Amino acid sequence: MFAQKWQAMPRLIRFMIQHFADGAVMGCLFGLLLIRLDVAGLGTLLEASQTAGPTALFLAQAAWSFGTLFIAVGIVSLGDDKD
Repeated sequence: MFAQKWQAMPRLIRFMIQHFADGAVMGCLFGLLLIRLDVAGLGTLLEASQTAGPTALFLAQAAWSFGTLFIAVGIVSLGDDKD
């Protein structure tokens, strides 16, 4: 069912969703790495919060930033034929 709907989408939309998802995963991994290594006290600052809200916002912002970056890089590299 999902595969049929996925294939029914225009190629450009599938291309953009796939690149955004890849970038969002990389952004979350990078954000988690920054938190885990406590770069500039980020992990300590987020740990001091009583809720998970600031951490969720931080990871969402990282996912959004990296996702749009990956879409931009994908679109810019569309003209490259290195095959």
